[in-house]
Amino acid sequence: MKSEGAKARAFCGRMQDVLYMGMFTRAVFSCIMRHGDVGAVRRVYEECRAQGVRYPRMATWLDFIDYAYRCLVRHHCCEYVYKNALVAGLLRLHRGDKVAVFNEFGVGRSKADIAFFNSRSVVYEVKTALDDTRRLASQMADYGRVFQQRYVVAPECCTSSYYGALDEDIGIIAFTVKNGRAHVAKVREAKDSAHMEPSALMTCLRTKEYLELVRRHYGSLPAMSPSEAFGVCEQMIASMPPTEASALFLDLMKERCTNVGFLMGCRQSLLQMALSLHMTERDYGRVIEALSNPIESPRLCITPISAGARMSCSL
Repeated sequence: MKSEGAKARAFCGRMQDVLYMGMFTRAVFSCIMRHGDVGAVRRVYEECRAQGVRYPRMATWLDFIDYAYRCLVRHHCCEYVYKNALVAGLLRLHRGDKVAVFNEFGVGRSKADIAFFNSRSVVYEVKTALDDTRRLASQMADYGRVFQQRYVVAPECCTSSYYGALDEDIGIIAFTVKNGRAHVAKVREAKDSAHMEPSALMTCLRTKEYLELVRRHYGSLPAMSPSEAFGVCEQMIASMPPTEASALFLDLMKERCTNVGFLMGCRQSLLQMALSLHMTERDYGRVIEALSNPIESPRLCITPISAGARMSCSL
């Protein structure tokens, strides 16, 4: 049995990881990006030190962010870590290709964790060891109405349970941590979906995009009022050959996503955050500049923020 001291240390370790997870949120990094405010990061650092955490020598808040991320990889693999590993692997694998990648991509009633567009439209749903899988079947059904390929990303130790639970055309990707580094690898290849439903596709497109999709295929747009545009375009897309509609959808998504080039050069700890906040290269530069302040600097921008904000790839 563990001693009381060991239990206390384990509890403190878990609390430390919870604090670290609270830093990797849109609210915290929105404040850093817009105002140069690293106050939430500093509060986590000071709270952990107050709990007795002894840190190695770190010069800047960026060093602390990297350290906290490495701790999450080793001890508490949350969804942020999974997505980081997946997106990093996809960008490495397709370096030099014209691609698009999106976080929380809406499809019908569902939101896909990661949507990736290259020569195919591919969707990835992340399921950590703590995630509820009750909605997985309905999520996969929604994704199958638009995407050519679907994957579930799960811990390596849990992948066997997905083989029988998922349709055979749904691929499986195993997530592991080796030597302190997160890795993802395919364990079952996805098969191309047989069809695409125009009504589901319309939920993924912005107004200017479905108008452009119709214009590109038919050469021009019919006379219609703004209130009629959605219904008319849906009917016209339904009359297209599915392969043509799918190809035009791919092109439009690549045109929507314009930040892939700089994402390939992002720090591992910040990749998913840059994707989630739709950062431009300039936005990312502001974040790096703010986090490059010395940890003990007395001159920090502390803007009031909400309590919620405080708190080898083989694909």
